Amino acid sequence: MEPIPARAYMLSLHRFMRMRHAPRRTNISGSHAEPRRASRAMPARSFLMRSLPVLLSLFSLCLLCLLSPLSPLSSVSSLLCLLCLLPFPLAFFHSSDVELRGPLSQLSSAPVASLTSRWIHAVSAWVDITTRRAATDDGDMDPLAQAVVVRMDEFTSKDLVQRKSVVRATLAHLGVLDDDTPEAELEVELQKALAVFSVHSQAGSTMSGPKGQALTEGDVEIIKQCVVAAFSSKATVQADGANILLPHSVGA
Repeated sequence: MEPIPARAYMLSLHRFMRMRHAPRRTNISGSHAEPRRASRAMPARSFLMRSLPVLLSLFSLCLLCLLSPLSPLSSVSSLLCLLCLLPFPLAFFHSSDVELRGPLSQLSSAPVASLTSRWIHAVSAWVDITTRRAATDDGDMDPLAQAVVVRMDEFTSKDLVQRKSVVRATLAHLGVLDDDTPEAELEVELQKALAVFSVHSQAGSTMSGPKGQALTEGDVEIIKQCVVAAFSSKATVQADGANILLPHSVGA
């Protein structure tokens, strides 16, 4: 069996949905200015997320390796290496949240601080847009406002019962499974989706090899402080900032 690409976990559910529903799907582009007209035509949505400390432990080292002069991309990354040596206040002026600039400047490296800032702003943007769209007259029909949130904690849980439950709930929301599907057929469809987990999603990539330590203990505590500051009023903060629970999370 050929290795599954690194983004297989994120893409498998949507690819699975497209295979089943492609003949009946209509691709209609909408805009924020016309949320009602777009929402009636858009297919169901899901939002896949991983806790920030875990995400950083997985990807910050890869970014540091990319910025290394020994990288195959060293000719284009040397400038980035230089920028990483600049004082942190210069590197994080783009942060729109003043409360985060101080903590971000205390992190051990620019890549870690940049990824922290990007994750916080990406998840915040998701929360903001779903909240706005849910407040419209037909928010209960809006696919973004009603999108399920799939956390990697539950999606890749070692508890196979929980994992299967999350996959089933997500596929049902996306329209791949429905209440009218016979149980035997439903089980076959579920097993096809669950088969994705039998192959390392990063097989053949740098992510599958030995990993060094890109985060310090101090980084982890600062990252959790950033999460608390950014989401204490937007979501349920768990374990002092180690994770967050968003509305419509499945299996959590």
